[in-house]
Amino acid sequence: MSGLGYVIGAIILYYFFFKKKKLTPEQIAEKEKKDAEAKVLRDKKAAEDLKKEKERLKLLKEKEKGIIQELLKSNERVYFSHSFVSEKSKLYLINSLNNKIIEGSLTSAENLYSDGFRIVDIDKTGQSAQLESFNFIIRFSKRVS
Repeated sequence: MSGLGYVIGAIILYYFFFKKKKLTPEQIAEKEKKDAEAKVLRDKKAAEDLKKEKERLKLLKEKEKGIIQELLKSNERVYFSHSFVSEKSKLYLINSLNNKIIEGSLTSAENLYSDGFRIVDIDKTGQSAQLESFNFIIRFSKRVS
């Protein structure tokens, strides 16, 4: 077959197999109905997913509260600071089970000092000498009388 034959064959294939046919009003109505039903199902699933996510976050917060309460009973605590530049810098407890920061445990050295804690050790982490890129791991201890 010549090049012209291939072109004609391609046009015929396109016309019969790929050309969009106009929908009848009944087909349009059916398509709109199916689209509306699909939207209702998507919205329902999204609402269920949102509810499940809220429940998961609630359970996670409750679990986090329990971990915080347990860690606060200790006389030895390890905190993380993004930038420890004063007694009022933000400190977060570190979960000793997974070494992750507990966001709900925000405090400061000032509060810990008033509770009888003292700094035992400070480790700086980070690659740069810029103060903004320093992270600190700070161990506090409370002397028991």
